[in-house]
Amino acid sequence: MLWLVCVLAIFSSFPAMAQQGVYYTGTASVSPVPPPLTEQEISDPDFWKRQKAAVLRQDSTGMNLWERGRYCESRETEVNRFAEISLEWVYSHDLWVSPSKGFIPHGIAISDQQTLRMYAEVAFRDMRYVKGDGADIGKCDEIALFAIRRILGHMERYPADEE
Repeated sequence: MLWLVCVLAIFSSFPAMAQQGVYYTGTASVSPVPPPLTEQEISDPDFWKRQKAAVLRQDSTGMNLWERGRYCESRETEVNRFAEISLEWVYSHDLWVSPSKGFIPHGIAISDQQTLRMYAEVAFRDMRYVKGDGADIGKCDEIALFAIRRILGHMERYPADEE
């Protein structure tokens, strides 16, 4: 009976641990959802002209929506590369993978890889929301820098390689 209580106590703490962490909050600039389009609006040629003008309109940076989306994708790529390099470093210093130069116990290496992956995925999620809301390049920069700082902060605990 005591064994069952211990197992339940351990597994009940997993959902709480999964929700821990600091996530990028930014500024709340989400506009309310507009009402659904009617058939009359869709049939109106002026509606599509307004949509085209809204997409091709340039913001204060001189970029249209497509260019801002591409810029945010480039920031996503930077975060992705940074996370991949960090994950590869942790993997190569895992004691199970490379006993000769590894110094990180396997369980800690797996935990660190999950944490680094979570930092990158949170940034990707937030950038996806920003791209869906007009792709403000300032917000994309903030999210990318926040994710890179979190990854760097996590990796600071390990010593630099001596090569």
